[in-house]
Amino acid sequence: IALEPKYLSGKVLLNIDSEEEGVFLVSCAGGITSNVYISNQWESAKNPALKLYIKGLKGGHSGMEIIKQKGNANKLMGRLLYQISKEILFNIAYISGGAKNNAIPREAETIITTDSKNLETVKQIAENAINIFKNEFRVQDPDIVLEIEDVKVEKQLSKDETNKIISLLNLMPNGVQTMSKNIDGLVESSLNLGVIEFNEEKVTLISAIRSSVKTLKDEIVDRIKILSLLLEAKAETHSDYPEWQYEPDSVIRELCIATFKEIHGYNPKIDAIHAGLECGLLKEKMQDVDMISFGPNLYDVHTPEEHMSISSVQSLWIFLKKLLKNMK
Repeated sequence: IALEPKYLSGKVLLNIDSEEEGVFLVSCAGGITSNVYISNQWESAKNPALKLYIKGLKGGHSGMEIIKQKGNANKLMGRLLYQISKEILFNIAYISGGAKNNAIPREAETIITTDSKNLETVKQIAENAINIFKNEFRVQDPDIVLEIEDVKVEKQLSKDETNKIISLLNLMPNGVQTMSKNIDGLVESSLNLGVIEFNEEKVTLISAIRSSVKTLKDEIVDRIKILSLLLEAKAETHSDYPEWQYEPDSVIRELCIATFKEIHGYNPKIDAIHAGLECGLLKEKMQDVDMISFGPNLYDVHTPEEHMSISSVQSLWIFLKKLLKNMK
């Protein structure tokens, strides 16, 4: 951002952008997007083809819901393809999955070509694999479905590229990587293999990486780059935004707790969010500023049904006036 810190003299920042009254946020994750490319190597397809379609997963926000360890359709497709590759030879002719890198993918599909004598074997392996997935995700994603369809294709990817795709899908890190040592139950760093894009030129694996500690975000990026190098793929990053790391000693946090208790008679909840806030961008520019984020009760945020509690706004206004008075 173009903000010039030299024009700011304040030492405290009150960010009124949270969505639940009585919950004070003291940390947020930074993030970056990772793209891994594999250049397509096409050849004529002479064998029959099968489309494998995994669906029925619940998905969710890759920051807020990553801790629930839901099934990732892209990762499950990688596992399925590897199980098939252990028993028969095949080529990938098409593969895709997910809709957005910041959403846990609910669906993935691929088309493979193989000798006609292997078709029944593929179906048996696929059915066994989906039963394994159903058992593993019986709590988080009990409705996993696999559809198998006979299709026709005229070309396929090379065996070498097929192996690279399967290896990347299986070895690519995904999910929760570290948990916060300061706030119980808070994910500290994670990533989500959210999208598999496919076109004539390349296959692209797109991951959303998040962390409230910059060095851990960088470490995940480095792991992906090393893996890509070993498998002769190309890794790039973009859309980097900074984190807001938890401060063990915060005067404004303690003052907010005391002020809230003075008004309501009980302590507020001190929490953090595994997603981005403006505080991350501002903290990067104003590193010595003591920050906290709070707000009134908001509902159905970022949807056409978004609305706000008027009584909560009134309550927050009383708190804010008292807090400013106590800050003097």
